[in-house]
Amino acid sequence: MGTVFGGWRGSRGGARAMEDLPAAVLTHAASGSALQRHGPTIQCEYDGLGRQVNEFVRVVHGALAWSVSLSWQPLHLGGHRRWLLCPECQGRRQALYVDGTRLACRKCLKLRYFVQHENERTGLIKRIVKLRRRLGWSLGPLDPIGGRPRYMRHAVFAMRCAEIEVLTDKLVGAVSDWARRAHRALDHRRGPMGAEPANLGILRCAEGAGINEYSEDEDEL
Repeated sequence: MGTVFGGWRGSRGGARAMEDLPAAVLTHAASGSALQRHGPTIQCEYDGLGRQVNEFVRVVHGALAWSVSLSWQPLHLGGHRRWLLCPECQGRRQALYVDGTRLACRKCLKLRYFVQHENERTGLIKRIVKLRRRLGWSLGPLDPIGGRPRYMRHAVFAMRCAEIEVLTDKLVGAVSDWARRAHRALDHRRGPMGAEPANLGILRCAEGAGINEYSEDEDEL
């Protein structure tokens, strides 16, 4: 994060993000190997007409290998869609994850989406920055508002501005709540003698830091 107000909620019940584990994605499968350079590979066999020969694929990750069954779902406009069947729950999945010697889906491994680990402040900042980028404005969440982009309808522009205003109010409220909790934590750590904690400098920096310092690293979260 580019600001001290970003961060993580922390794992709930030990849950991890899906990005923390190597994934085997069915759409990456290719004849004889897979298109992925890193992580598990999915190996399939095809005939001369490009049709898959077997009803299963082979997932390889290092010295480990699994045979995974496929499910074929007919589509309304013709053709079919392939799905991997999770070895543990037999559910249809597009991706399976390697956890030690286990190969299973997100639900079986109790994985969470990356955004579920973000706190409220981070989510608000990312939403504001996304809207400001659409309008061609500066990316600072508290920067002054800009003008209406060329060819954008006035009604759409007014709606975007109202949405940014609502999100900004929520962000200011969330930061104010965080600052109050930081003050209480600081008072508690000082103790009855009023001694300053070792990390007082960090808390002072967080107290006075601007939430307007946005960097492109925000999008990588």
